[in-house]
Amino acid sequence: MPDHSTPEPDASAELLDLAAAYALHAVDDAERLAIESAVAAAEPAIRAEFNALVRGYRETMAVQSAATAVAPPARVLDAMLAAVQPPAAPIAAPISLADARRRRRNGWVAGISAAAAVVAITIAGVAVTQQRGAPEVSISAQVLDASDVRTAATTIPGGGTATVVFSETVNAAVLVMNDVAPPQPGTVYQMWLTGPDHEPVSMGTMDSESVAPSTQAVLSGIDSSTALGLSLEPAGGSAQPTNIIATIALT
Repeated sequence: MPDHSTPEPDASAELLDLAAAYALHAVDDAERLAIESAVAAAEPAIRAEFNALVRGYRETMAVQSAATAVAPPARVLDAMLAAVQPPAAPIAAPISLADARRRRRNGWVAGISAAAAVVAITIAGVAVTQQRGAPEVSISAQVLDASDVRTAATTIPGGGTATVVFSETVNAAVLVMNDVAPPQPGTVYQMWLTGPDHEPVSMGTMDSESVAPSTQAVLSGIDSSTALGLSLEPAGGSAQPTNIIATIALT
């Protein structure tokens, strides 16, 4: 008889999905203990990736808070303060990692996860060669404010992390790269939207002068794409990706 039960989510993915909330101390004691227990029991590579994500989130917030501190609009400030209110009553009983992730997705921690990466998005941004037109500055705010905002992250070979904050309803995404080494002279990083229903679509290039300790790019028109790829290409970019170095799922 076929098994129609819903498969359990991968524990490693659950753990990495909680890195942003943990980095911002946006978890209660029960959730924190569940996360730390899972980190201690994780494979060395997963543990290293989790720690790198936490470090990247915290460093990004520290740098950007010092460099771009401005008074937020009252509506945004009220929404963020409401999002970080602690639970009504402390939870003393131990919980599982799955429970911590479920509460993060369904409760007050969800908004913080998106903010952990979006806080790095500055109005100025970086010099990104957009091959599909320059996005409006307001798109990043629309993504952050969307009811279906989600985050996904991965480590980059050679060091650093890449986080994507995206919304299907806004049809846009924001890429935040932390501590990623600039491409070598004569090469560029090129961003690609990929999916089962279309060929890879270039979303622009970043040369060595465009990549800083914290680098951001706004990507409009994610449509039916299921992943964002980052490739290393010759100067000027390529018509099709030739050397994908990282892929972040948009599902």
